[in-house]
Amino acid sequence: HALSKPSDSAISDGEFALTYRQLSQRVDTLARWLIEEEISTLGFQLENGINWVICDLAAIQAGISIVPIPTFFTDAQVVHVLDNAEVDYFIPENGSTVPGESDSPPSGWQSTTPLGLAGLEGFRNLKRELSARPGADRTPIARKITYTSGSTGEPKGVCLAQETINTVASSIVSAMEAIDIKRHLCVLPLATLLENIAGLYAPLIKGIEVIAPDSNGIGLTGSSKLDVDQFASAFETYKPDSVILVPQLLMALTILAQFEMITPSYLKMIAVGGGRVSAQLVGQAEAIGLPVFEGYGLSECCSVLTLNTPDMKRKGSVGKPLPHTQIRVNSDGELEARGAVMSGYLGEERMTSSNDKEGNWFHTGDLGTIDEDGFVFINGRSKNLFITSYGRNVNPEWVESELTQQPAISQVLLYGEGCDHNLALIWPRFAAATDDIQQLINKSNEHLPDYARVHEFILMEDELDQALTTSNGRLKRADVINQYQSFIDAHYSNKNFPASKHSVHEGSI
Repeated sequence: HALSKPSDSAISDGEFALTYRQLSQRVDTLARWLIEEEISTLGFQLENGINWVICDLAAIQAGISIVPIPTFFTDAQVVHVLDNAEVDYFIPENGSTVPGESDSPPSGWQSTTPLGLAGLEGFRNLKRELSARPGADRTPIARKITYTSGSTGEPKGVCLAQETINTVASSIVSAMEAIDIKRHLCVLPLATLLENIAGLYAPLIKGIEVIAPDSNGIGLTGSSKLDVDQFASAFETYKPDSVILVPQLLMALTILAQFEMITPSYLKMIAVGGGRVSAQLVGQAEAIGLPVFEGYGLSECCSVLTLNTPDMKRKGSVGKPLPHTQIRVNSDGELEARGAVMSGYLGEERMTSSNDKEGNWFHTGDLGTIDEDGFVFINGRSKNLFITSYGRNVNPEWVESELTQQPAISQVLLYGEGCDHNLALIWPRFAAATDDIQQLINKSNEHLPDYARVHEFILMEDELDQALTTSNGRLKRADVINQYQSFIDAHYSNKNFPASKHSVHEGSI
């Protein structure tokens, strides 16, 4: 595109913009610098924007490993990622350093200034020498190591070959060929694989304009806090043809449109994924003319596996498999996929060749069915992991264990599947005041990323039936949820989405 339409806008962050020629030049400059400096693994924790895109594309061009770190990760998670992925060059947000360190470079790191990035005066970029480690193999590998929102305190790195990523991005372009999209608005963080591949690579392959404002420009901060007014302003300012949303953001957009706070007639494609979407919400959105298309995927399968499209759409389904993949249902009712599977988790044995349709089937952990026409339906998760409406993975046992370490708390059930905040049902070990439990929750929350915290709780008065626990004291989760579903439903039904600024309640009753 830099050759065929050099003056066309490629990327904008709402303040600065680059044409395809300018983007190509910036990417080429940084890629050469990365090669000259013998960087093997580039890590960066940046807000959405031009520099995020330049870093990502330059690392691809340089043929090295890329580690994009979500801005909502805790300091401890960032340090874990840097060490786990053996990042030897780290670009943090403007003015920051390695988390938990002083203003001076931490031991083993030195400050350097890369070439090709824009407007980064005062940037604290840090390089460390890993090649000096005995026996270390620093041969560059063209891959992306993506760390999901983290179902545990130390999320695993999913390794994806660049060839696999290219295949999926091209598959998305092929599926969307019938829709005339000229401008895509990145709402989700680009560190999210879904937005990275479907919201950046696919549009750039197609040669359209990508708008990537930072979180303040979108109104989405942390992992799940939404400024509704700014969210509406972003849509009305940029008037995109396409966006990718998680369920909670689709709800926000739908309500804004219903109350005529936005007039989204410009939208041609609203792809929804990253979590379970209620049929009622999709119906409400479609009733006011929003072009909603559900999809399904997971990081281990390079994000998007299935997608509804204008010419192939079925109510209640997540669409048909994209051209690059195959999906089947095993004897346990679990979906399995192949065609663009990860190389493996970082440090673990390689699973299968990147694009081998005859390779191993990957167990998705999701229960589902496939109808006679090939449309895929998701029925739930086979494991305890739940996904919030903001698309964040939470392992409830991780959070519950933090709380049950407290003498005053006997049992905890954390719930948040498809919801905008996490609810804890708490059974005290002995009589305890609500304020005391609140303090324990606040203390526990300090060690958790915001998406995994207990945001609200119900202090249970009855004793938990022993039949609802295993012999070693663990909750029989499905049975407990079934027993107390009325409490859970009553709680969430009383929570209404406001028409102005909204943030997730933390530690409230």
